[in-house]
Amino acid sequence: MLELDDKRRKQALDFGALGYSAERIALLWDEPAKAVQEAMQGELGRIYRRGAALVQYALEVRQLELARSGDQRALSRFESMTRLRRPGGLGELGALAEALPSGPDTEARVEADWPQREGQK
Repeated sequence: MLELDDKRRKQALDFGALGYSAERIALLWDEPAKAVQEAMQGELGRIYRRGAALVQYALEVRQLELARSGDQRALSRFESMTRLRRPGGLGELGALAEALPSGPDTEARVEADWPQREGQK
């Protein structure tokens, strides 16, 4: 059984944020791959998934902030991210294709949909 001390818990959170495979984690920790794979079914996997969720959240919040400030590329990426989560979403390739500049109305949509931050305009 793989022991998780505080250092390894912190590393597991980072590994999840970085998307490291169980095999890579095993190499870094100098542990058998099978032991890491089994530990991923328990507490290690929970910590790993939390790290992945936290980094995704931070990136999405940043995209939201940029989109609200009027950044057209950020708005497009934000719209694609939210489309992927909807039932019947387009999937990764469809969202990438739709993330291309959407035309002259993009700036108008940003103005209409997102409140201006104080001191900006």
